[in-house]
Amino acid sequence: MNQESSSSSVDLFLSYNTRDREYVLKIQQMLCERGISMFLDCQDLTVGLSWREQIEEALNKVNAVAVFIGSEGFGRVQRGEKNLALDRQEFATKAGRKFPVVPILLPGAATDTVSGFLSQNIWIDLRTQVENATAMDALARAIKGQQAAPQTPQPEPLCPYRGLLAFTEDDAPLFFGRDSFADGLLEKVRTQKLIAVVGASGSGKSSVVQAGLLPRLRRERAPNALWETIIFRPGNRPFHNLASELVALYETDLSKTKQMLEANDLG
Repeated sequence: MNQESSSSSVDLFLSYNTRDREYVLKIQQMLCERGISMFLDCQDLTVGLSWREQIEEALNKVNAVAVFIGSEGFGRVQRGEKNLALDRQEFATKAGRKFPVVPILLPGAATDTVSGFLSQNIWIDLRTQVENATAMDALARAIKGQQAAPQTPQPEPLCPYRGLLAFTEDDAPLFFGRDSFADGLLEKVRTQKLIAVVGASGSGKSSVVQAGLLPRLRRERAPNALWETIIFRPGNRPFHNLASELVALYETDLSKTKQMLEANDLG
């Protein structure tokens, strides 16, 4: 992806989980009233063309990105959108330019879902009131470069040391020393159906997969495949636990109860 575009016709890219679409449409209307132009996939994707390429092109041309976080966390495609947005923000910062990536907390969202480098960006908190005119005014000004979004209490600065905890995908910018191994994993995943990462407990297997391999898969470009990922513990019912994660990923329109029933049948 070309990190910077010479011109931009759209102010804001809306990145969201499909389960939060109702909230996002309300916010879109409020921002439209404030003169903000937006890219929203369900309205702006052209039928018959690659949705993936259209999203990448839109992310490359907009002036800012809003990352919506609701009770279900990040959506299937949204995590990749977030990573691309943060990549562009980093590139712009190094070049002395601004590219806002604004986390927006929706009802039901937990503060700790704003993790990794995204947590270093000032967020908008709409958990108690989605149609918050004051917050929308501030967000519109921030997008136009007039004023930063309102600051809410932020986490402590990121600590690069994880102790006994594994590095996650959101910790990728802090993960160093395994680039060669992660690059090798990526090449194997492209050509083989099953890859097992085996090693002693505490040797960094989970970290190299989550913070090394997964971010590389998220950044794959056409004609390479678009990847979905799930993380689960096999436990004493490995097929049922795997089925639960798969159903939650692909049957997003089902209620939690129906997802559980579907997962039980699949398992």
